[in-house]
Amino acid sequence: FKGKPGAVRDIVTFNAGCALFVSGVAGDVMDGIERARASIDSGSAAAVLSAVAEESSRQLARMEF
Repeated sequence: FKGKPGAVRDIVTFNAGCALFVSGVAGDVMDGIERARASIDSGSAAAVLSAVAEESSRQLARMEF
């Protein structure tokens, strides 16, 4: 998806905007959507996702099954 305009981006930014509002980070849903768009456009959302995926992989590698 990589932030390309379209339905997927709209759904992602709406969901993220709602989450930011519910968590108290954004003042309202539109503020949350704008923050989500800015995060996607700047690349910071992708950087955070990559860091979370890396840490998750490290944690999984440490687990014993």
